[in-house]
Amino acid sequence: MMSGRKNLIVEVTSLEPGKQTELIGELDRGLIEELFDSLQFLSDVQYKMILFKSKHELFVTGSVECEVESPCVRCLKPVQTEINGEIEATYIAKGEISDDETEQELESLENVIYYVGTEVDLFDRVVEAVVTGLPDRFLCAPDCKGLCPYCGADLNLEEDHQCSHRGGDAIDPRLAALKKLQLNNNSEKDDK
Repeated sequence: MMSGRKNLIVEVTSLEPGKQTELIGELDRGLIEELFDSLQFLSDVQYKMILFKSKHELFVTGSVECEVESPCVRCLKPVQTEINGEIEATYIAKGEISDDETEQELESLENVIYYVGTEVDLFDRVVEAVVTGLPDRFLCAPDCKGLCPYCGADLNLEEDHQCSHRGGDAIDPRLAALKKLQLNNNSEKDDK
């Protein structure tokens, strides 16, 4: 099994047209972790790709797997999850396609990448697969109650939390006008 970023650089001229080539390896988590702010990689990124070269294109499909940790968006507890991302891209050598109709057809496809020279670097495809494999939000549990907005207490641990900082004087001065409107609106409803 190959590891490291240099193994993701493919010499296109070494691939035999009409045949599939398998690219399996792992990317050291340190190489990818620096690209993400609040994400900690708990494992290296495993990748498996199939490369297929035709006359002018290189088709790449595959998957990535890794385990990451990030804070819960509600209570900030660490949440571990397994990432399973998909890779799909078509590489075309810049200037190889001469038929305008064929070029327009290829450009209408998603994930078409033009390259210059004889090498393509698949590192960005691995990163892209990790990003698309991430959950929308990291939650420790679907019913996580989060933190008290006044004192920061974990509401999952204190079911009947009564915050002493929640008194009437704890209103943010920038929201005082809204609080006054709410009180006026409530008193009008009581008068009816």
